[in-house]
Amino acid sequence: MIEYVNVNSLTPAPYNPRRITAEQSAALADSLRELGCILPPIVNRGNRVIIAGHQRTKAAKAAGIERVPCFFLEGISTADEMTFNQLHNGTDQSRNAAICLMDAPAGFSEMSASDFRVDYAPGTSVKEVCKLILRYGNVFCAVVCGRRVFIGAPYIKACQNLRLKVNVSAIPAAKMSVAEKYLTQGYGEYSYDSLPKETYVQGLAQLFRHTEKTEGQKQWASMTYERLALPYINARPTPPSVLDFGCGRGAYITALARRIPHALGVEFYNNNRKAIDIAKGNRQIDALCRHIEKHGRFDVVICDSVLNSVDSMDAELSVLGCLNAFCSPDGRIFCSGRSLVDVKRRMQAKVSADNSDKRMISFLDSDNFTAILRAGHWYYQHYHDRASLARSLSTVGLEIEKWFDDGMVFRAAVKKSRELTKDELTKYVGFEFSLPLPGGRRYRRAKDVLFSLAKGGFLAE
Repeated sequence: MIEYVNVNSLTPAPYNPRRITAEQSAALADSLRELGCILPPIVNRGNRVIIAGHQRTKAAKAAGIERVPCFFLEGISTADEMTFNQLHNGTDQSRNAAICLMDAPAGFSEMSASDFRVDYAPGTSVKEVCKLILRYGNVFCAVVCGRRVFIGAPYIKACQNLRLKVNVSAIPAAKMSVAEKYLTQGYGEYSYDSLPKETYVQGLAQLFRHTEKTEGQKQWASMTYERLALPYINARPTPPSVLDFGCGRGAYITALARRIPHALGVEFYNNNRKAIDIAKGNRQIDALCRHIEKHGRFDVVICDSVLNSVDSMDAELSVLGCLNAFCSPDGRIFCSGRSLVDVKRRMQAKVSADNSDKRMISFLDSDNFTAILRAGHWYYQHYHDRASLARSLSTVGLEIEKWFDDGMVFRAAVKKSRELTKDELTKYVGFEFSLPLPGGRRYRRAKDVLFSLAKGGFLAE
């Protein structure tokens, strides 16, 4: 049920992931002046915090609108608040995906789901809308002008699946040109920059990979190793030196170390699912420094499933900068991560291929990051296609030599195009070897690594 409340009584959520320009905000205020508040914000009744509709309530204040229609929810988790927010913003532009088969009464009303024809609605979005409706009630809304559905095709499809009435906000057909002017443009984009970053939890999202098959257990093999790194290493006439940067539990690099004199791994978040072994991380950094000082940089650097779990572009560039820093001029880097093709295909699929309760929907920001709140922590994933990875690599003096993308995971063989400057090395090593730890602590090893690079002659002016 829609309730009208004073807009000044509503409080923005601290996690709102929408970023909007001043021009877009002004256009949104103009649309509210001409069309009214046609899409009700969703609000947490307990604390009157806005769950979805932050930009509309802000624009309503700018437009001089004092009372706005709202849907109220009770007993909602913060994780589901975020899902409401993303679904409300990420699936609202229907783009001729549905039509109303009869004239809708002006203003807010309920209509039968059979009064609509939905030509396209992403299955992942429909599934998530269904789940939220079943948990919290029917608090979404479709926006219609004439018989054209401007907003809400996934929501209408969810109502059809659940045999529910559709909440409808109808604009008079005489205002079609105004509706087209304002409702066919975007108002902002996702940005997760303002969300908390607890980098040390990111490692929990990584798979444990082991090298040998165990009877009765699935082998979580690393295809980056099996298809790229190991064939390259085994083809070398003499054993190369190998660094696994972000080695996780280190099954592959440990196996390599049994037959190669110089093979070591570095993992900042050695995690046994209960605690992070900081001492082990420091021992691995010590070994890295000793190797650089005594033997130089590495012939092979492996970075397996790390780029997908960074939590910002600064973090990604620091990882890639370190790969350059530790790789010899003629060496090879092998890296992998999540494919942008995969997430886009899932978002656009008309039918959800997953029948479990697992969340399959993802909303990408302008840098192709997603964010999910899980067990009180924000988890981030970064997705790449060849072009986006090439841009990041180019920034740090690297380039793609070979590219493989199976539609779920990308793998790349990378080589150096230039050495990093001293300022670049200081920046990237300084970031990566000062990563945060629980309790407000940090690794403070950047000076040690830079000293070893300088001692080895690899910190040129």
